[in-house]
Amino acid sequence: MFYNNLRDLVEVFLKRKEEEIRAGFQSSPRKSIRQASRQFYVPPITVHRVLHPICSLTQSCNKMEHPPHWGLDVRRSLSATFQDRWIGRRGPIRWPPRSPDLTPLNFFLWGYVKDRVFVPPVNELADLQAHIRETIATVPMGMLERTWQEIEYKVDILRSINDPHVEVY
Repeated sequence: MFYNNLRDLVEVFLKRKEEEIRAGFQSSPRKSIRQASRQFYVPPITVHRVLHPICSLTQSCNKMEHPPHWGLDVRRSLSATFQDRWIGRRGPIRWPPRSPDLTPLNFFLWGYVKDRVFVPPVNELADLQAHIRETIATVPMGMLERTWQEIEYKVDILRSINDPHVEVY
């Protein structure tokens, strides 16, 4: 009888922890798994299991042989959703190494947009699109000008040393 009560107590405790972890990520979506594990006093694998329940069901993810975004289930889901029009590792369209379209402006702009779009959390596609449009409209012109100056500076350096590759730091 005691064993069943202890098991029930542990299950209730874990259920509450899962709810706390989900609530913590809803209020702060950019939090890392490591930060959450420290905040909620649970191992990182527990946080990962709560955030990625599909991955918890697959053997390869449990053994951590492959990151969850490499999993066959994930790739099948992407192919089914996007009809083989997604870019990624071992995907129908390979991600090019040192892709020329990944400029500092891409990283800057999407970082800026992501920081603002997902707070508060968005549930509908139409809301997401509206948030993205509103956020891009609020990017200060001075910030864009400084970003372009930085890009021009890096390109000038590459020209002077005759290097065709842009490294993003």
